Amino acid sequence: EYMGILNKLQSENPDTRFNSLKIFSDFIIQLINDENLYNENQQASKKLIDDLICKQFFLQLKNILNDIEPMPNFGMKLVSLLLDRNLEFVSKLKKLKVAFTIIENYSVTNKKLTINNLRIICRIIESNDVSFEEILSFNFIQTTSDILSYLSLIHISEPTRQAEISYAVFC
Repeated sequence: EYMGILNKLQSENPDTRFNSLKIFSDFIIQLINDENLYNENQQASKKLIDDLICKQFFLQLKNILNDIEPMPNFGMKLVSLLLDRNLEFVSKLKKLKVAFTIIENYSVTNKKLTINNLRIICRIIESNDVSFEEILSFNFIQTTSDILSYLSLIHISEPTRQAEISYAVFC
């Protein structure tokens, strides 16, 4: 049934796409936070949940990130929550070449940049699935420095997306 919901991400109607992503997100977050279902002792249920995430959601992530708002923001929020719960997802994102799409969205010029982008990049680095050479080649260090420099120029009291990120980063 939930696979059918993800199929609706292909709909022409943006509201249908967003609602299907929201329903899937609500469902999957409940599953991964249920210690009776999602833990090392429950390998069968954990594998089913991981497969649903990897074979259904992650495969559609590139389309989600290229969609109109709020789809990319909501998709990144879900990825951030998934990586907070299970760093093993980084290697799966990397294998599916979706990690590179996420990394491409990590720049000062990205108007869709949110705190979730920063959290995901931190998790990618933390996972040790990305070598030091890859970190250098993706220019994470310089990009992060550029983003923080840019954010420091924005007045913290401005009610903007950047101010929200700035506040979160500097706290």
